[in-house]
Amino acid sequence: MRKQIWDTVAHRRLAEMNTTLFIGQVIGIVPICAVLLFLLSKMVLRHRCIHVQGGYGYGVLITGCDSGFGHQLARCLDQKGFVVFAGCLYPDGIGAMSLSRQSSSHLKILKLDVTKDEDIQQVKKTVLENLPQKGLWAVVNNAGITDWAEIEWSHFEDFRHIIDINLCGCIRTSIAFLPLVRAAKGRVVFVSSIFAFFNCLNMGAYSVSKRGLEAFADCLRLEMASFGVKVSIIQPGNFGQATNILRIKSGLDIWEKLDNEQKQIFNQQYFELAILLCVYGFFTNMRPSEPFLTAFLMGPDKNLTETQVVNEIYPVWTYSYLVLLFPVFLATDYLCYKPILVLQATSLVVTFVILLKAQGMLAMQLLEFFFGLATASEVAYYSYIYSVVEPAYYQRVTGYCRSATLFGSAAGSLLGQLLLLVDKVELLHLVIFTLTSATVAFVAPWFLPMPKKSLFFHKSPAEAKRRRHSSSSFFLDKNVEDSESKVPLKSQDVCTIPTSSKPDSSSSGVVKVLKMLFNDFLQCYRSRSLLAWSLWWALATCGYFQVINYAQALWENIRPSKDYEIYNGYVETVSTMLGALGALLVGYLPVRWALWGELALCILSLLMAACVFVMDTLNNIWLCYSSYVLFRATYMLLITVATYQIAASLSMQRYALVFGVNTFIALLLQTLLTLVVVDSAGLGLDVFTQFLIYASYFAVISAVFLLAWLFKLASKRRSEQEAVSRAEDKTQISCKLEPKPSEHSDSTR
Repeated sequence: MRKQIWDTVAHRRLAEMNTTLFIGQVIGIVPICAVLLFLLSKMVLRHRCIHVQGGYGYGVLITGCDSGFGHQLARCLDQKGFVVFAGCLYPDGIGAMSLSRQSSSHLKILKLDVTKDEDIQQVKKTVLENLPQKGLWAVVNNAGITDWAEIEWSHFEDFRHIIDINLCGCIRTSIAFLPLVRAAKGRVVFVSSIFAFFNCLNMGAYSVSKRGLEAFADCLRLEMASFGVKVSIIQPGNFGQATNILRIKSGLDIWEKLDNEQKQIFNQQYFELAILLCVYGFFTNMRPSEPFLTAFLMGPDKNLTETQVVNEIYPVWTYSYLVLLFPVFLATDYLCYKPILVLQATSLVVTFVILLKAQGMLAMQLLEFFFGLATASEVAYYSYIYSVVEPAYYQRVTGYCRSATLFGSAAGSLLGQLLLLVDKVELLHLVIFTLTSATVAFVAPWFLPMPKKSLFFHKSPAEAKRRRHSSSSFFLDKNVEDSESKVPLKSQDVCTIPTSSKPDSSSSGVVKVLKMLFNDFLQCYRSRSLLAWSLWWALATCGYFQVINYAQALWENIRPSKDYEIYNGYVETVSTMLGALGALLVGYLPVRWALWGELALCILSLLMAACVFVMDTLNNIWLCYSSYVLFRATYMLLITVATYQIAASLSMQRYALVFGVNTFIALLLQTLLTLVVVDSAGLGLDVFTQFLIYASYFAVISAVFLLAWLFKLASKRRSEQEAVSRAEDKTQISCKLEPKPSEHSDSTR
């Protein structure tokens, strides 16, 4: 009996095991079959599509061959043996004639305006008459134009013109030649742009046309897949000048098209200032040599050692920036901004002239001093905006200028990397490009108008009286909000005084300004929230400067530029763009920063510490690059939050003061850290030990803000308990004081 029971149990377990095994086999076989089917489908599609090694016997139609990509592609395919049908808007123009001279008899110049159906039909007729044996292998929709203007500055005809060429022209051409491409199992190529999904100021019409083009191409790809026809999209970057796609026009051209109402809103000074400031911001930040500075200094051109570069040259920038920051801050306002912009541009030119021509460690230290002067003068750039532009334009012009500086920095890093890898240029040539950019930037500030307002100096008696009254009444009533400290940045109630008012003497004016700044300093930093965000700003900025200043030296140790190709330019470009994206999206995060701010600073500071630790310890260049990108993006996100949290409750004057104080404290801490850790006069540690200290530094910041958050929670809970106890005490007192019913009735009688 017992044996039968065991046999029954054994049979059941065996059946369960077989069932489990069967299910496991099915689960394992299904994904394998899916992968095999996917690979098989790819092989079938690959065989259905014709892949051409040589172009003999195949025809290709290319639109927009007058210049740019179309011109170069036509020449390249002609050299490979293709029969090229080059569509040109001007078949008798310079570009078409040049293409004809440089190509073989297989290339045929055809007049093609993609906005005209009759031109397309005539080209199709010519293609059919001259079609090679293997058919039309590809159609390349390259013809396109662009323009720049804000949407409100444009007319509907501007949009129609661009869309008719960039979108409708491609649709006309593709539909007309699809039967020929399908017969040859070829491909259709669309030249789009990164602006199809990368929104940019002044590029509205162009972005609309390219986004529509990509939607059309995606739909066409699905329909043509069953016929073995491939549909591809190419997204070039910013090749406006190289391809002649960008029409050259000035702000005056736009101005003349505006109606009277628009001219009142967007005055001519607005156009001129926006263009000049954007040009200046772009070219001052476009420095192709910057991502490769350490490699250049330690290379054969300068022949400096790592110890000289890291421990003796780079620290000079920190010291000079600290010493010059406060004097430049006061001089910027006293001299009304423009002279300091000229000084910054001059300093940059001198910096890169020294880098190009001079030799030796002392010359490089002098270079760092001038670069520190240029960095300290950056405060004049945004201060100038607010001194000459009406408050209604602050946000718009600030957006232009920030975009220009961002694109300048990213374009410089990317240009340097491409020149280094693709054209194999020497690092010395990158310095020449950077000097050229700085020279172009040097021209712009001379054409800027001299401001007529000042934030601190040359104040009128009425304004000074108003400020004294607001300062004296700041703490008289804690229930009344300070009328100035709560004024947002965009408010029109800004302390700007015409220079035509009679100024005080220089010494007394400076003393009054210093006293006013000191009073504002005391008032601002009594706010706990502002103090917390300012503390993180100063501490994190100090560590951030140290990491980005010496990251190249770390990369040079991990992957020496003399032995390997380096990709510093790509890393700087990606980190800049990701940081800008994070700064843009931070406004959409559903975070109550007033409640969770300290905890967020704790967690993200710990993430920054982990990034620096990975850079230092794993000795892998790709992990090092990735950690650097994440580190920079995290910092730019948090510094944006900190800027908003500080600026939200301050007037422009007080924001400028807090910004200056925070930056000064950050530089002071950085100077101490540099003096102790980096400088040869101090410990003079190697770069790996330095980064271990920087990682620990950010870990300490994280711990500080964890304690601050816990203290804030404890204080909040204690305040709530005290409020409850006070409410209970008031209830008990009111009950004791309430008269009894009998007494109340007697008194009533």
